[in-house]
Amino acid sequence: MVDTPTVTAPQAATPKAPAAPDSERDASETTELLDSVLRGASQALVDMMAFAKPQAFGRAQRIAGVVREIAEALGIEKRWDIDLAGVLAQLATISVSSTILDKLDRGAPLSSDERLTMVRVPDMSAQLLARVPGADALSRAIRASGGVGTRPTDKPARDSEGLGQDPLAVLPLMIRVAVDFDQLTCGRVPVVTAIGQLRRRNLYSTQVLDALETAYLSDVCDESVPKELTLDDLEPGMVFAEDVVTTDSVLLVSRG
Repeated sequence: MVDTPTVTAPQAATPKAPAAPDSERDASETTELLDSVLRGASQALVDMMAFAKPQAFGRAQRIAGVVREIAEALGIEKRWDIDLAGVLAQLATISVSSTILDKLDRGAPLSSDERLTMVRVPDMSAQLLARVPGADALSRAIRASGGVGTRPTDKPARDSEGLGQDPLAVLPLMIRVAVDFDQLTCGRVPVVTAIGQLRRRNLYSTQVLDALETAYLSDVCDESVPKELTLDDLEPGMVFAEDVVTTDSVLLVSRG
């Protein structure tokens, strides 16, 4: 008897699944690229403002400085978007007349039309910034900062509004305070008096005002007394307390 061999049909080999792409790494690289583009484009806008309208840039720099001081007092980690936010929120002042800017620099009251012009600045600045890839969140924060202290419909900011969340959620509250604080102090109102006036307006976050007070009424601020210096004495990081002009009254560097 002859055994008949059993023939087994060959089984198709199971193809190996292609290696899954490292989506987490790709997402991280994309985020870093967008952040780099946003940072570069934002800095370009700031540089353009400094070149086109030094007076507006000087004021924006002062506001940015106040925002940074408040952020530090609130314990917010140093980051480039917070550092530039005060300037970016004032981008549209490039189109504001020198007459209005002069009044703001002197802390002089604005007419109703001039006030309306300044009310529109944050929204117009946000529109400019929104064209930059990845700037949506920063643009929204700047837009949300607009109008406080200038319209009868303003309401008090809640103490908890945005605080303890993402720094960009707190940013509108800081910009609101910084803008109005700058206008008061430009009018030669003492810091203590200016902070008191802001508190009485009942328009701002109490915690942000507390941070402002911590930043500007601490012992450290005693070292920030204006000093008369020559050009040779200037060092990086110094802030001009007054405009630098030529003998023909041409503005070279705006204070701030």
